[in-house]
Amino acid sequence: MQIILNIPPGIDLGFSEFDLKMHIGVSLYEKGLMSSGFAAEILGIDRADFILNMGKYGKSIFDISDEELKKDMDIAKQFIR
Repeated sequence: MQIILNIPPGIDLGFSEFDLKMHIGVSLYEKGLMSSGFAAEILGIDRADFILNMGKYGKSIFDISDEELKKDMDIAKQFIR
């Protein structure tokens, strides 16, 4: 699926295209419609970056399910070793 949004010249939304995509990804993640990994994939960033940046877009990692938190912790442990 591709979504095209045409913003007329001279309209300042006050945020970048990436910010808009992050807001959408975070919102869909928060509603349980996509995983953090899938949201990150759509944004073209890795899952860790998506999770680290979620707070900037109104979502805390600590609001996730126990299962999702466990997955995130398992991934983080790979980078600590």
